[in-house]
Amino acid sequence: MLLTSTQLAVFRKFFADDLGGGALAFDWTDPVTGTAATFRFVGDGAPYRVRPAGANVQLTLSLEILP
Repeated sequence: MLLTSTQLAVFRKFFADDLGGGALAFDWTDPVTGTAATFRFVGDGAPYRVRPAGANVQLTLSLEILP
């Protein structure tokens, strides 16, 4: 996802405060199917990565959809 620095700050607050640093699942619209689903962060390393993308940043998430 491409985000502004303000949007990235909102995401980081959501990740830290609302998801307990990624420990909790959350409901979100699946960006592929457009349907509601429950997701959680996964991976042995960082559950998300941030890279510069011009005036914005690129946010890459490691997620799985829960049954």
